[in-house]
Parts: sequence; C-alpha cells; structure tokens
Amino acid sequence: MCGCPMAFASEWNWDLIHCHCGVHQKLALASVFILVGAATHVVWDSFTHRYLWLYGHCPLLGQTLQFPVLGPVQYYKVFQHASTVLGAAVLAIWFAQWYRVAVPVHSRIGERYQKYGRTMLICLLAIAICVAAIRVFVGTGSPAEIRKPESLLAEGVITTITAFWLEVVVYGIIRNWQTSHKQLV
Repeated sequence: MCGCPMAFASEWNWDLIHCHCGVHQKLALASVFILVGAATHVVWDSFTHRYLWLYGHCPLLGQTLQFPVLGPVQYYKVFQHASTVLGAAVLAIWFAQWYRVAVPVHSRIGERYQKYGRTMLICLLAIAICVAAIRVFVGTGSPAEIRKPESLLAEGVITTITAFWLEVVVYGIIRNWQTSHKQLV
C-alpha cells in the first residue's frame, strides 16, 4: 500500500512515509495509499475471480492453458497465482534492499521489553491461527457440507494472515500510545 510491508506497522513508524509534513498530513497520505491499494485490489480481482462481472464478459479469462504438471488451467487462475508470486517477489526484493541500507535505530527500550514484544507477536500469531481454525471449521458452512481440503487450507491461510496483521497493527498503535504517554509523565 505505502511501499512497505505491514510488518513495519508493529512499530507504527510514521517515518516510513517519507515526506516533510505533520502527522495529520502523513495520516491523510497513508489513507490515500490505502484507498488506492483497495481500489486496485478490487480492479485486479475482476481479472482473477470467475464469479465477477469481467469473467463473464472477457472470453480469454475462461480459456485454458496446458501446463506439463498441472494440466489445464484457466487464464484467470494463471493471472491470480502469477500476481501472488510477483507481489511476493516485489516485497521480498524491497525488504532485502531496505534491510541492506536501513540505519539501525537504537532502541529506547530494554532487552526485557524486546523479549516481551517478541512473546506478544508469537501470542498474536497463535490467536490468529485459532481464529482461522474456528472460521474454517465452524464459520464456512454446515458440517454436512463436504469441502475440498485445498479450499479449507486457502481460507485458513488467508484468515490467519489477515487476523495476524490486524492484530499487529492494533498492537503497534497501542504500544505507540503507551510509549508516548509514558514520556509525557
């Protein structure tokens, strides 16, 4: 969305949005990035999901490609999986370059607090996995309905990722708020 993986939201570091402006302007800029990201996601979904309008109006999306191991795969699925791989590669390249050039930030917090932060992230991940398990096994349909294992796995993975990153963002906001209030006292 704003050129950085959501993982950095755990520190809620406004410096990730490089502009020489105040907090309100950075918040507005981040909001614009989020809206643009959401809009482009919706547009791209119209190419990669067969139940949306474009699939019914663009014959190419329903045609198949023959792959040696996979067999026939429709174009919309090729676009869907290729964009996932491409997006992950772009983020990996960006992260590797950022990691090489980033100046280490000297932490104001002690080692004990850092261990607490790591423990908190592990707990948040465990909660996200539990939320995903509940959604997959309880919230995705009636028990009599037989679902494909890959469909259940996909829903579980997507739910885990979504829940975890939402938790990390909320944790980052709360942690930042607590830190700023401790400094005022």
